[in-house]
Amino acid sequence: MNRWRNLSQIAVSVMDLDESVAFYEDLGYGQAGGTDNLQGWVVSKIQGYKGVRARLRWLNDGSPGFQLELFRYERPPARPMDPEARPCDIGYRRMGLWVADLDAVLGRLQARGTHFVSEPMAYPGGRRACVKDPDGVYLELMEEDVLHPRPDRNRAAANGSPVRTRTLTLSVPDLKQAERYFEGILGMERAHLELHTPDMEKMWGLEGAKTRSAVLRCDDFLLELVEYLSPRGRPRPPDEQMGDAGIWHMALWFNKGRYVRQAYREACRAGLRSRSKPVSLGLVTAVYMSTDQGFTVEYFHTPRAAGRLFGFRS
Repeated sequence: MNRWRNLSQIAVSVMDLDESVAFYEDLGYGQAGGTDNLQGWVVSKIQGYKGVRARLRWLNDGSPGFQLELFRYERPPARPMDPEARPCDIGYRRMGLWVADLDAVLGRLQARGTHFVSEPMAYPGGRRACVKDPDGVYLELMEEDVLHPRPDRNRAAANGSPVRTRTLTLSVPDLKQAERYFEGILGMERAHLELHTPDMEKMWGLEGAKTRSAVLRCDDFLLELVEYLSPRGRPRPPDEQMGDAGIWHMALWFNKGRYVRQAYREACRAGLRSRSKPVSLGLVTAVYMSTDQGFTVEYFHTPRAAGRLFGFRS
């Protein structure tokens, strides 16, 4: 049995925190706290950068134990995303969101001048569209929940959840190598479903792209690993840092703090690096691991009962 339970966070570095919060609220997310003074030795140690200073907001989508985490860094200084960045370039590249009312969401985004990469396209199971957030992160908006059948749409909306974060797509340089970490070391299970067909690549401007991919399940969430064979993704910039705008890490919630430390030791034995040793302070144990392809994955534990202190819904 896995010692981690679910994907608890997706962290996004942004240039304008207030603008990004307003944008995601238009998608249906709700605010769940944060701070304008994220700093100190603990934060710096965990994140592996001396003198970290940032503003932070947590957003909820109605999923228990999950939050979207928006950072606006002052140190290291926030830097805008490369305007030439493509969805095939190596890194965390795209989030997939189910929305209860696609037309209403698209109307709000159009009113705020959002960049539409593609207009809604009809596919079996419902329409999908691709937009960019204020910093250039690709977002796939889905009319039908890929994890639950259509009857659950109305139930989810009635529960006050007009949006659900369902997928995270990584463009990886070598699919087999990525599978060894996420499936082999972390123990994620294969999801036996087709998340995307080849013709869907046109939604984010890569019509005709050739790929190989794997879809893994993290409880009520899907992780998609994609190796682009054509066009090949550009490698990460050599001076990449966590203040750069875009998706920069995901976090897994573990059942107990000691499981975080055990997983850290296993990853180190497999040759992976971390930004620090696991840090335990009060209710929190955390460590930022770096995969052999340079993806940052946070291992995180806090008791569920204390989760509201960190913006989690119970």
